[in-house]
Amino acid sequence: MKYPGKAFLMRFKLLAILLCLMATLCADNSYAQLVKTKRTNADELLEMAQLHYNNRNYYKAIQVSKQGLQKRPDYVDLHFLLGRAYVQVNQFDSARLEFQYVLHEVPRYREAYLAAMNMELKIGRNQEALCYADDGLYFFPNDREFMLKKLAILETLKYYRYSDNYAQRLVNKYPEDTVLLRYYTSYEIEHAAMYMKQGNMARARYEYEKILELSPGNKEALEAITNIEIRSGNYENSLAFVNRALISNPNDYEMLLRKVGLLEELKRYPEAIELSQKMMSLFPGDAKIRTINNELRMAAGRYYMGTDPYIQFQSVLERNPSNRDALNYVISLSFQRGLYDESLNWTNRALRYYPNDRDLINRKIDNLTKLERYGAAAELAERRWKQSPTADNQETFLELKTLAGRQYLQSMDMDSALLTFQKVLEVNPSYPMAMNYSINILAGQK
Repeated sequence: MKYPGKAFLMRFKLLAILLCLMATLCADNSYAQLVKTKRTNADELLEMAQLHYNNRNYYKAIQVSKQGLQKRPDYVDLHFLLGRAYVQVNQFDSARLEFQYVLHEVPRYREAYLAAMNMELKIGRNQEALCYADDGLYFFPNDREFMLKKLAILETLKYYRYSDNYAQRLVNKYPEDTVLLRYYTSYEIEHAAMYMKQGNMARARYEYEKILELSPGNKEALEAITNIEIRSGNYENSLAFVNRALISNPNDYEMLLRKVGLLEELKRYPEAIELSQKMMSLFPGDAKIRTINNELRMAAGRYYMGTDPYIQFQSVLERNPSNRDALNYVISLSFQRGLYDESLNWTNRALRYYPNDRDLINRKIDNLTKLERYGAAAELAERRWKQSPTADNQETFLELKTLAGRQYLQSMDMDSALLTFQKVLEVNPSYPMAMNYSINILAGQK
């Protein structure tokens, strides 16, 4: 029997190796094709499950998701969708397992943290929701949605001290974030209102002041803090806050009305009446403002009848006509109010009791001057100058005497005018006004 040669055996071995390699490649290609088919089917099933979820057919979404996971058990997107569908049918334990799987496999799966947080909040497991919020912020430290979720959870847990501090840190860290500022403002207003209901006015005021630090024109906070001050009887502080609100909106009806009321409470009737008149111009058809204006005038009349010092000092003089302090007050008050005739009458009455009083004589000269009774004023001024011959007293006398001469000129009484000016020139021959008037009179007589 003849055996094959070495060359044949070598060719046979090479052929066998080649056949093995081809078989291996074919097997690999078949496996790869199988995996590809499974992946494609899983993706298609995810799309189908998502479509069912969007159409609120949650049980069908669960069924299709499970079919997809049979083809591809490690598909985290399918696990996540399955968890969301479980939440919608209140199968929370199953949903929790799916979310936990997703976060274990992909710790930076952002939507899973949010879904898990919302689920735990929905079923009242607030502490677990807080844990998900903290875990999410570990991977996404600047995520606004996570930060606001955490703040809401802290508030739900009634961790008010922590929530206040956290909210303040967020605002300080992101002062330009308008969404965050709006949320913070709403958050603080809710807290302040809660403290108001509890009767904790000091804490409510503190919360509203924090709002006004960030948003000075916040109308809700300004109105609330104004009410707090009114309840506490701090009308001046309340008025300050109202004025602050009117800076940004000077014609705000409610704030103007509130300011009128505060001015009335403070007995600042002239300002209240003036402001009500301004409102009548701004809102001409408003009958309420006209009524308020009339009521303010009546209240002012009653108030000043009882509190006006001028009236009070007059009542003192009715009982004690020579009371020097009361006389001084009524003379000064009537003079300040432009009641020069009354002031002169009170001065004359005082001089009957104190005839040589220099201060009373000075007051009488001032009253006569205001009443343009220059002749009588000049006679008193001359008497004062002779009693106290100072340069100022002389100058006052010469001025008043010259003014008296001008009055004669205006009434065309030239003789009396010339005699008056001559009297001035006897005291001061170079007094220019008297000299000029005298020359003009004499020239006119020629």
